[in-house]
Amino acid sequence: MAPFIESELIEWLENDYGETRKTFPANTIFPFVEEKIILVLGGILHLENDSGSEQRILTYLKGFYLLDLDALFEGTPREITLISDTEVEIIEIDRDIFLRYALKKPSYMELVLVSHARVLSKIYTESSKIYKKTSLKVKNALQNLYNDDILMMSDKESGWYGIPDFMTKKGLASYAQVSRKTLSMEIRKLEQNNGLKFINNQMFINPQFLWQT
Repeated sequence: MAPFIESELIEWLENDYGETRKTFPANTIFPFVEEKIILVLGGILHLENDSGSEQRILTYLKGFYLLDLDALFEGTPREITLISDTEVEIIEIDRDIFLRYALKKPSYMELVLVSHARVLSKIYTESSKIYKKTSLKVKNALQNLYNDDILMMSDKESGWYGIPDFMTKKGLASYAQVSRKTLSMEIRKLEQNNGLKFINNQMFINPQFLWQT
């Protein structure tokens, strides 16, 4: 979707519709409200499934997303939640007003469909890790974090990218679909092969190593 359509939508929301951007802190839970569509403008969030014995992180979201959460997960258990990992910038939109306006501007509805397709594609890709070997699960999880621009480039170690502060070993294990014990073993293997190292207790990844066979 062309960036000017996104800019046009934001301009309509802030100028004509009169809705302002709101900033939410980390660990905010966004409910699936039928009457609301949310526009994500900045920050990092994740979708989490609480239906099992443990919470499982389905995927991370960063960047522009226009989400009708109730419609996106219609017919699925409401154990799925959207949670902010960092401070996020959101515009909340009344669904009825948006849908009426989208009748005149179909490109706005297309933004919703594209956002939903991106989210579902990410969830399907992440879910496929269950069929892979443990080492590949961890590698794939790190690859996806790198591709989604979740990892932070080191300003001291050229070519190395850090796991963000909000991501604990428990969270990374959940995302990789392995136990914390298994994750620790895989981290040691990566460290021994110079694909991973710790600097001041922060984990850093060498992305080039992740694509080596």
